[in-house]
Amino acid sequence: PSARHVWRRRVPGKRCVRRRREGLPPVQARGSAWRAPKTGGLDARDSATRSSEMAKALWSSSSAEEWQGHLSALESRFGAKKTKYGTLADLQTQFQALCDRLAAADGPKELSKDDLVMVMGYKLTRGKMRPLMNKIVEGTSETGVREATRAALAALDDEGGGDDKAAFKALDQLHGVGVATASMILAAAAPSQHVVMSDQSMEAILDAPAHGKKYDLKSYAALRDACVAKATALGGDWTAYAVEQSLYSAAAAALAVDVAAAAPSAASASAAAASTKPAKKPSKRPASKPAAKKARKA
Repeated sequence: PSARHVWRRRVPGKRCVRRRREGLPPVQARGSAWRAPKTGGLDARDSATRSSEMAKALWSSSSAEEWQGHLSALESRFGAKKTKYGTLADLQTQFQALCDRLAAADGPKELSKDDLVMVMGYKLTRGKMRPLMNKIVEGTSETGVREATRAALAALDDEGGGDDKAAFKALDQLHGVGVATASMILAAAAPSQHVVMSDQSMEAILDAPAHGKKYDLKSYAALRDACVAKATALGGDWTAYAVEQSLYSAAAAALAVDVAAAAPSAASASAAAASTKPAKKPSKRPASKPAAKKARKA
């Protein structure tokens, strides 16, 4: 190849060297995948690391009081997280109402299309936002949703166990419903034996990586068995679903602390910028004729 096709190692400029020496993040290049978070200068990757560490620390704890403390503080740690499907607090309330309704049902249990749309919205608001997923779910028919969910929940026994593969197979017939969404439906119907397959629980229990997690039945089986064993060890009224909720609360606590710490620094930075803002120069534009006449009369 010619000389102009030879790749050369890029030497960092003075600006990059100065920012690295001062401990600042590198300058964001245009078109790159990662974007700086809008949290007062916080690094989103550091916040995610602290979030995962707090969830792992809780998982290694055997104190029922510590687990109960995180579970009780769950709703207060939702903050103002909101998507087009609603706030996370409202969706959590609707999901809990679905759990109570399925627990009180005497006959065959099933979900309506509105229930499935709510579950998908709750999942997307709780985790990573994928706008097209809910549109796919909204395209399903009411009859198809009721038949698939009735067949899936019928595969579970009275204690919440049963044929998990048959339950997941029935829910897999619905477009847009994968293992993670199906786990939320099963957790709503049988919270003692099933668990929500979330990023926080997979990283804390299965030591899954931040990217490239496997949302398959094998990973879900390992996650469910671990949460059921932890609920048994904690004793009392603990369920597998409550164990995952506590892990999610512990992970959300790290994000809440980071946002609270960033708020004063962001406010002080804006105040400093306002104080150092140069005064507005007087306009050299000549006054209009009416203004000139008024000045003469004065």
